[in-house]
Amino acid sequence: MLFLVAAVALVPGIVKLLCYPANIGSDDAYIHLQIAHNFVNGLGWGINPHEPVNLSTSPAFTLLLAGIEAVVPHGTVVAAQLLSALAVVAGLVLIFQTVRAETGSAPAALFAEVAAAFSVNLWRWNGSLMEASFAFAVVALTLFLCRTDAPVELAHRVMTGLVLGLGVLLRPEFGIVVVLAVLVRCLRAERGGRLGAVLAVTAGAASVVIPWCLFAAHYAGSVIPTTFAAKSTSGLQLVNRVILNQMAETWAESILFPTLLVALLLVLLRSKSTQRGLGVQGLKFVLPVGWVLGLVGFYYLKTPELQSPGRYVLPLLPAEVMVLALLWAGMETRLASWKRPLTAIFLSMHAVFALAINFRFVTPVLRRFEGEYGDTMRAAAEELAARTEANANRDVLVEEDIGVLGYSGRGRFEISDGGALATPSLRGLSFPEQLSRVHPALVVQSLASNPDGLAAEYPGLLTPVWKRRFRQHGVGGNTPYYYAIIFRPSQPAPAP
Repeated sequence: MLFLVAAVALVPGIVKLLCYPANIGSDDAYIHLQIAHNFVNGLGWGINPHEPVNLSTSPAFTLLLAGIEAVVPHGTVVAAQLLSALAVVAGLVLIFQTVRAETGSAPAALFAEVAAAFSVNLWRWNGSLMEASFAFAVVALTLFLCRTDAPVELAHRVMTGLVLGLGVLLRPEFGIVVVLAVLVRCLRAERGGRLGAVLAVTAGAASVVIPWCLFAAHYAGSVIPTTFAAKSTSGLQLVNRVILNQMAETWAESILFPTLLVALLLVLLRSKSTQRGLGVQGLKFVLPVGWVLGLVGFYYLKTPELQSPGRYVLPLLPAEVMVLALLWAGMETRLASWKRPLTAIFLSMHAVFALAINFRFVTPVLRRFEGEYGDTMRAAAEELAARTEANANRDVLVEEDIGVLGYSGRGRFEISDGGALATPSLRGLSFPEQLSRVHPALVVQSLASNPDGLAAEYPGLLTPVWKRRFRQHGVGGNTPYYYAIIFRPSQPAPAP
């Protein structure tokens, strides 16, 4: 069994090596790299040197990259990829251990691990320079630390809090898990020890989160990351079909067949005894179910849409497969001989389905990410550096993605971010208003869907001086080609 558990845990890494070993994630990965580079070299926490901005929604991951760069400056990417892959392996093993501890069933635990290991979303972000794989592992570790037979000693509770605090610094939405974990710890503690349990877990989490909040507020002027503020709405959205569609797609890509299997077994075995058996385990469902409902509900209410949604919902995967495994374990003793092979059949279908999606849709895009999008942005950065080198005004207004441009530019020109991630003062302004505010020497549109880009939308304001076409770099994208275009404002303003 140990060999089988280890073999399953290595599946995502094998897929990564065989299909897209050079891919490091997305444009956001380069934002993390550039912030880490600036921070290590004394240039501040931001894209532009000495322009501090609370830009990273995942400061824990950015600090990890900074630590790696400080130790191996020429091997940061490879070292971070290896750590990402190891985090996925650890997360899968923890899923197995948690389900086995909660159910006493090795088959149920293996069911959960296989369901997670053959998720296309896990393959997509495994070994990348993004926080998703680390958040996946932290959720799995949280579920393990909050299992029914977890130790009740003070040290264990504080450790649980430390892990929860780390999760918040990986993704701010992880605060939902903190609330749920504290609730579970409270309910499982003896009546006289509930307050102590809550205080111990809360203190552990606070000891991680508060120092970063103080640093961000003092140094960058804001506790809330600009990326978080820019991608969420100020009010609540009660009708959000976009998020519903994205959640449905990521669910289907990740755990369609394991879910169908459990649903089918519940129908076949519907009875009062089965319902009572599942009801006894009610507290075991609080954390995983609450995390899934809480995060999906947050995105539904506060987010217009998610770019690369699989990255944002990957931390749900340990909770999703745990729920499925708990349900399966509740029916295990009542499965007839012909129903047990049904599980193997559905899990095999799950694996084949994942391989087909990966081969057809994911691998081609990820293999060309660096050669198409990456090379285009690097060429644009060189063009920008050459055109601004002798100018007093080195300001470049960037519309859309800034990651590769900022990382490749390395301070040779100043980026003003039209998306307001690196330049929060531009949030809510129209393009002409941004142009008037920044007075840039050049304007870059990194993801134009037509050859004229912004020049067609705002005639008379811009003159194209450089252009390059590249194939789309998003999994599931509908636009076959994009254009990177550099414009010169028709009436350039003097340097501010």
